[in-house]
Amino acid sequence: MMLTYKVPRDGFKSDRFLEEYVRPLGPSVGSASLDSEEGAKLELSAAKCLSFARASLLVASGVTDDWEVTTASERPHDRFVGDLNPGSVEFSLAREGAADHHEIHMLEVPDEWRPMELNWRKGAKMRIVDEDEYFTILGNAAALLSFADHLAYLASSKTPPGTQLRYVPGRDLDPASLPMVIEKVDPSGLAHNSGERPPAPPA
Repeated sequence: MMLTYKVPRDGFKSDRFLEEYVRPLGPSVGSASLDSEEGAKLELSAAKCLSFARASLLVASGVTDDWEVTTASERPHDRFVGDLNPGSVEFSLAREGAADHHEIHMLEVPDEWRPMELNWRKGAKMRIVDEDEYFTILGNAAALLSFADHLAYLASSKTPPGTQLRYVPGRDLDPASLPMVIEKVDPSGLAHNSGERPPAPPA
């Protein structure tokens, strides 16, 4: 199945991607961690995968130069506001170099299960940068468009929870990059950050 993404040029007012494609996938939850040796790890529900694919398209297209992904913080009435579960490491998506100003992008969400190969568009360059308290996924436009493709693959209902994409320095990433793993998870395995208090830890 091909999803059509029309890049908004009016402050996101015309961006219906979330309503049409992301929300029907269920809870949008995720967590991120960072280790100086193991690298970055993202655990994302299907909806969060597709939501981050959209963010990667926005950065690649020049609507914004970067996209901050924040950790949920508690607000009044026991609600949490943010992109990632409490306790996660924050990160950002950022573009280096020129934007890809095409107004339409196509994302393929597979209709059947198949092993994923990390295919990259011509000229793609990406690296994961440790910023001490957070990390940055930094790439040129071609890499960010490719990254959106990878996330759309994970978002497919045919891609089972537990599926991992491994980004290896020197193969997929700049040799000086940290490694990164993205794992699709069942949203029931992560505390909701979309308006619900996460479950209390066992006594």
